[in-house]
Amino acid sequence: MVSLKDVAEIAGVSIATASLAMNNKPQVAEATRLRVQAVADKLHYVHNANARNLVTGLSRTIGLIVTGVNVPYFAQIVDTIEQELASVDRNLILALSREEEEQELRALADMRALRVNGLIMASISGSLKTSEILGIMQKQGVAISLVGRVYPDNEFDSVVVDHIDGSAQVVDHLWQQGHRRIGIILPPRQLPTFQDRLRGWRLRIEALGGAPPDDNLIRYGEPGRLDAIIHSYLGLRHPPTAIYATSDSLALATHKSLTKMGMRIPEDMALVGMDNDDWTSALTPSLSVLEQPVAEMARVATQNLLRRLDGVDCGEPWQLVLTPRLLIRESSEETLANRKE
Repeated sequence: MVSLKDVAEIAGVSIATASLAMNNKPQVAEATRLRVQAVADKLHYVHNANARNLVTGLSRTIGLIVTGVNVPYFAQIVDTIEQELASVDRNLILALSREEEEQELRALADMRALRVNGLIMASISGSLKTSEILGIMQKQGVAISLVGRVYPDNEFDSVVVDHIDGSAQVVDHLWQQGHRRIGIILPPRQLPTFQDRLRGWRLRIEALGGAPPDDNLIRYGEPGRLDAIIHSYLGLRHPPTAIYATSDSLALATHKSLTKMGMRIPEDMALVGMDNDDWTSALTPSLSVLEQPVAEMARVATQNLLRRLDGVDCGEPWQLVLTPRLLIRESSEETLANRKE
């Protein structure tokens, strides 16, 4: 069995330094930490932060890494997974990545040190280093299941949403309402999820209108910049008559900005957002949303991970693609022809 001493010797550091590096302690230079971790990965060594855990039940522990818990989407994932694991007497260790690669890698290092025997990832940093480490963990016998994203070569089980189809549903609905200029607002970071939402918007508008959509209708920004984005839309020679906001935070900020500017929703601007959070139906007017099957995604990912651990499923990695559902409410239900002057 590979020991910490073996890692230290090959990395050219003392055992004490190797231990500090494996525990991500600030006393160790980043270059040294990376060198030690690279050697540990090559030797398939996993630092045991607490050997006692191996005989006290941690082998029945599942790790979960999510972006955060202040967003209802991720909070629902955590709640669903915790319920699934509790029903089979499994423990859950939760870590937050906050969409930062460094934080995500630190969370992975902690999961490896704690020797979880299963890991569910619902984080969205998009780090290729994360994919590499997940591959190493999988080779070491850790069951891996992804919720809401995939990595290159589809090496891990994953449950995802068909975002292209979801965007097509939004465009179809707004097109049927008479809208031909449909704006789309996306976060600045173009993760695969949002790339697919943009692609679905493009493809459907081109299919319905017979020409590629106007790139002036595409906007990127944080929720705090929505006033500027709305002003830029209104300054166009042919402004949009409807907006598709591709995240819950962008949808809420767009709703607030339009209301603050005195624009009537949907008479002056129709609006469709993402995720069926409680506040979406409480807004005035209530917000039309594209609802993701979050609980089902988390449930399927957890149940499959448990089947892997129990040896029931030993096949190749698979991907399940679920379809989102458009919930039409007041913010987009009125047609252009019926608008009041």
